[in-house]
Amino acid sequence: RADLSKYGRRNYITAARHLIGVIGDVRVDRVEDDSLTEYRDRRIRSQGAATATVIKELKSFQMAWAWGRRRGFAPNKVIASPNIVNVPMRDKYTPSMTEIRLVLSKLDTGHWSYLAVRLLLATGARIGEIARLEWRDVNLETGEIRLRGKRTKSNQSGIRNVPIFDDAVALLRQWGVGEPGDRVLRVTAWTSTAQLGTRYLRQACEESKVRYFS
Repeated sequence: RADLSKYGRRNYITAARHLIGVIGDVRVDRVEDDSLTEYRDRRIRSQGAATATVIKELKSFQMAWAWGRRRGFAPNKVIASPNIVNVPMRDKYTPSMTEIRLVLSKLDTGHWSYLAVRLLLATGARIGEIARLEWRDVNLETGEIRLRGKRTKSNQSGIRNVPIFDDAVALLRQWGVGEPGDRVLRVTAWTSTAQLGTRYLRQACEESKVRYFS
């Protein structure tokens, strides 16, 4: 699918590899509810996978199964996913402003990761929303940013306007305004989404002796 991001495609491919690794030898016409129950148990108990990860993998299976049913590649029956109690791998942690300043001091002020963290702090947005941010979504005159997030029942478009303070406006002006369709961070959405937390933030937290947060 051409509309999927590189990051999204990579996640689906990873999920497929895990599914094939556990139940890939089960004939399609013999796949039953128990097949997914076995998958759940082996991934969580034997392989130590996070419950949230397994939930996403089973959703990928269901999408693939529905695709196969429509095209006659799989039996025309519904395979039920087993119940999974989502247990976080680690406690969520909210850093203090002092800790955030310490981490920011370890980031290169001329690098996109610094701008990303400052914008996350200024807007309370998700990483993906800042990763996809384009200059057409930024109004420095009114001090507003248009975020394109997940659709909800109360917000079918997923779009919302968020005000930013003068320091964030000044930082964006200093960064340099680009063309309307250019990414504000100047890197692909996949790069910033994949690397901000796992690479730059993690390294800055380690250097500043601050508990890791993403």
